[in-house]
Amino acid sequence: MSENSDNLISIIVPVYNTEKYLKQCLDSIRLQTNHNLDIILIDDGSTDSSAEICDRYEKMDSRIRVFHIKNGGVSNARNYGIQQAKGTWILFQDSDDWIEPDTCEQLLNTALEHNGDIIACEYFENYVNKELTYIDNNLAPLEIMTNKNNHIINLLFTDWSDKSRIECCMCIPWGKLIKAELIKKHQLTFPTNVNYYEDKYFNSILFLKAEKPLFLNKALIHHRYFKGSLSNLLAKNRLVDLQNFLELLGSGNFSNELKHNGIVTKENYEELIVRCMFTSTPHILPFNNNKFISAKKYVKKYLGSGIYRYGLKHMNYSRMKKCHYTYKMILMATAARYKCWFILILMLKLHSLANKYSRDHSDLIWY
Repeated sequence: MSENSDNLISIIVPVYNTEKYLKQCLDSIRLQTNHNLDIILIDDGSTDSSAEICDRYEKMDSRIRVFHIKNGGVSNARNYGIQQAKGTWILFQDSDDWIEPDTCEQLLNTALEHNGDIIACEYFENYVNKELTYIDNNLAPLEIMTNKNNHIINLLFTDWSDKSRIECCMCIPWGKLIKAELIKKHQLTFPTNVNYYEDKYFNSILFLKAEKPLFLNKALIHHRYFKGSLSNLLAKNRLVDLQNFLELLGSGNFSNELKHNGIVTKENYEELIVRCMFTSTPHILPFNNNKFISAKKYVKKYLGSGIYRYGLKHMNYSRMKKCHYTYKMILMATAARYKCWFILILMLKLHSLANKYSRDHSDLIWY
């Protein structure tokens, strides 16, 4: 493909302490078959050798620009990258992942051929001992998302195991080629007060604003799974992050548009509050010391205030969509609503132990 400034692709790579994997990521970008790239590395205050690696690559390749900023989180780094982007297209890339040699060429050519303003693709899950991908053979090689609002509803309100492959790939921030005008025209940014589900929020607005979103049913991205990434799931501020995410959906800058398009309704919003509450709490309760009193204080603090209290009070549990843990969640919610703390905390602890057992006995060897 001949180089054309009209189709320059800005690849935005937030970098934070990924020295072990960064070279593979950057080499996979530099060696793309499409050379017409604007490669933006945002060093988010790394404390390992990642910053030095970025500087070294900037000297090796004139297409690479490096920005060193104070640590502010991945959303802040991505937003900074958007401000610096010169391309007519934007692709977000995680610094511990890598991409196939023709990723940019395939995504760009397909988007141009079908006049799409955003195109998502499938990806590989990479562990030490195996590589997995979940291609849906019932889908066409290229899907035009004519029912994008239904996909956005499922992106926001269904569990991962109940999403279609299109919706799973819509959720994540990487693996998409996006027209820069789509982001800049609508002043889209990643929320910086949310460290969990920030990509769900950004992508729901992104696809809502898109005129012709596409899905390429081919894996082009390698997403690395490693145990260190699980620390995000165990962060103590996860319930606070989810509360901020829920408040964005309910009253953020784009909430009226989501409601107007029938994506966010009173019913699915209340159900999401309860699902977030009880799928997250088992990961972060202070069970290490096995003290019932400290767990009770923690549960009462978060579930008895603000948006979680609203969800418990107003949720109609008979309306909930069925999933593999619906009845368990209804029982926990009922215990919380009527302040049966012992039953609730016992169920949460059992759920937490089950999650730990599942991770420890997985046949996948993590990085």
